[in-house]
Amino acid sequence: MAALPRDRVLTESDGPFVQIGSRPFTPSDIPLVVSGLAGIWDMTTEEVQDGLASNLREIGKIAAKGGSRELALGS
Repeated sequence: MAALPRDRVLTESDGPFVQIGSRPFTPSDIPLVVSGLAGIWDMTTEEVQDGLASNLREIGKIAAKGGSRELALGS
């Protein structure tokens, strides 16, 4: 995770396929991921949340333009 470009990271819940202990991962578990990323990236949780929100907005802009090619190429 530390080597991934931060402007390409999004959070997602893959439950019921991902488990935390014996229960499925749910959207309410996303703060655990944000906290983990904050530790890995040496950032505050607020900074991580802001960055993730920005990434999601950027995906929305590209998708609104019909830009699946841009997503694939990283343009």
